[in-house]
Amino acid sequence: MKAKYRIIKEVAKISDDSDEIIIFTKAFKAKGKFVTDSTLDDVIALRHVKVVPVGMDFEHDSSPSKDGETSWLNVFADEVVAFSFLK
Repeated sequence: MKAKYRIIKEVAKISDDSDEIIIFTKAFKAKGKFVTDSTLDDVIALRHVKVVPVGMDFEHDSSPSKDGETSWLNVFADEVVAFSFLK
C-alpha cells in the first residue's frame, strides 16, 4: 500500500504545516503527531497518540486516566480507511 502512504505524506505537505492527524480504521481511530521522516513506506508512524474505538469521541472521555494513550503507534497503511490533518 505504498500509494496510500504516499498520498498521506503529500497531503501532510500541503496541510499548512499541521502535523496532527486523525486516522480511522475499521476498529479504532487514532489521533497524534504524524512522523514525516519515517523510512517505512507502508507503515504510518504516530507519536503522542490517543486511541479510541470507532464510534467513541476523543473529547468526551472525561476519565483522568491515560487509558488509550501511547507515546508511539505504527499503523499499516492498508488498514487506514480515512484520515484528516487537524489544525
